[in-house]
Amino acid sequence: MTDGFIYLFIYLFIYLFIYGIIESI
Repeated sequence: MTDGFIYLFIYLFIYLFIYGIIESI
């Protein structure tokens, strides 16, 4: 598993988290 893949996974997680907050408002 490369670092790039982990970085992409974290980025996706943060994106979904922010999207959830925006939709909650």
